[in-house]
Amino acid sequence: MNTQDSRCLTATPSDRLPLLSLYTDRLTMIIPPNMLEEATLKSLVEEFVTRDGTDNGDDSSLQQRVNAVMNQLALKQVLIVYDDITETANIVPADTVAMA
Repeated sequence: MNTQDSRCLTATPSDRLPLLSLYTDRLTMIIPPNMLEEATLKSLVEEFVTRDGTDNGDDSSLQQRVNAVMNQLALKQVLIVYDDITETANIVPADTVAMA
């Protein structure tokens, strides 16, 4: 990870940088998990792991799936991205997001 990438993951709002998602040509922002209140982060992750289309035959409990995503967030394998146009947050693999 280069210096510019690690800077966008710091905890201060002024360091959130616009990113270009490889999924689309839209600009998004990385939201560091530690900038969210614990209850908000948990709700976001719970919503993510229970979305339509996430039933892939995995019979693990909700808590196990939440813990897995929280671990991936801690390891920066996945990122929380916010789309200002749709005003939505999503959790995406880190390698699908590139600096604009």
